[in-house]
Amino acid sequence: MVPVTCDTELSRLGLKVNDTVAVIPDDTGMFTSPMPLDRFDGFEGKEGVTVGVLLCVDRKETIVQINGPQGSIRVHFPRIGYVVAKPKALARL
Repeated sequence: MVPVTCDTELSRLGLKVNDTVAVIPDDTGMFTSPMPLDRFDGFEGKEGVTVGVLLCVDRKETIVQINGPQGSIRVHFPRIGYVVAKPKALARL
């Protein structure tokens, strides 16, 4: 089996490193599957939604950096149980 790199998954999902993305638990009812990932909008600030700068996506995890007044933190989410999406409003910029 050929190993999947960050670049492979980013390309498949239509995302790029340094994109602002939201990571959403897939059991929240915020989306209906299947739905194109660029259709998510207005989820910033909702409970359970994490918005940050995308660092990497591979088969096992999504890594985003969250910047705040006290500094930054890198959060690792498992791929199973979470959806990574680029907000529609940002995709238009």
